[in-house]
Order: sequence, then structure tokens, then C-alpha cells
Amino acid sequence: MNLSIGDTFVKIASTLFIAVAAMFTGCASDPSSRSVQDSTQVKETQPGQVKETQAGQVKETQSGLASFISEAFQGRKTASGEIFDKNELVAAHPSYPMGTVMRVTNLENQRVVEVRINDRASTANRESGLIIDLSPIAAEKLGFVKDGKVRVRTEVLEWGDKRRG
Repeated sequence: MNLSIGDTFVKIASTLFIAVAAMFTGCASDPSSRSVQDSTQVKETQPGQVKETQAGQVKETQSGLASFISEAFQGRKTASGEIFDKNELVAAHPSYPMGTVMRVTNLENQRVVEVRINDRASTANRESGLIIDLSPIAAEKLGFVKDGKVRVRTEVLEWGDKRRG
């Protein structure tokens, strides 16, 4: 069978279109791909203010600033006893229990990432509105590495080792 360049292009384009359409169709039915607004009804809070929620799986939410942990901490022991790995989706929080799983939303671009708390953040930063320090890979996924800090909403999905009351 001898195909012209035009026929070959049409077949490749059609195949790619079908593959992409199938991918998006699969994502649309996956509950984890829903937007934050679909799965929860969370009201915005002031920086550092905590708002208890009953919506869906969210246990608690905060709004404020996020920064990211310096790569200089790579390989060092965290407060949980784990070794910090800049390529893991982890974070430091001033008070949440170790192992707490959180959804973090960049309020400027609506990108979302889930992280696990494995270190302590300084409580001194709370006065500036800083509520969480993320690993470099989490900051990259949220799209704020160049800016250094960004306004976020954090939502506790699962409490860690010592469940908060």
C-alpha cells in the first residue's frame, strides 16, 4: 500500500485526535480530576485564619502565602525524621500533624497539588501571612518558582499521626 504524504499526515492527525479525546474523556469521569469548587464548598479566609468545613472530604482550610523550601536542605533530616527530598510532594507546616495530606491551590492560576506534611515551618513567618512551605517540585507544579511566594488555599484532606480535634 503506497500512501502519499498528505494521506499519512491525515492518518497521524486522526490517531492523535482520538488519543487526546480519549484521554480527556477518561479524565472527565475521574472524580479526582474535578475542580476544587466541584468537590468542596470552602469559603475564603484571611491569611492564617482557619475555617472548619463540613463539605466533602475537606477537614480544614486556610488561605495565605506559600513559599518553597530551599534546595540547600536536600538530604537533611526533617522534623518527622525523614530525609528531605526536593522531588517529593511534601511540605512544612507550623502546626499540622506529620503525615497530614493537604490539597494546595495556587489562587493566581488555579493549579492544584497534593502534599504530605513532613516538616515544621517557622511560626515567625505567620505574621507575614506565610502558612506553608512546599518542596521545590510542589512549587514547580503550582507555577510559582520564579515568584518565590504565592497566595494559596490549603485544604486538609486527611489528618496525620496526631489527629487534630
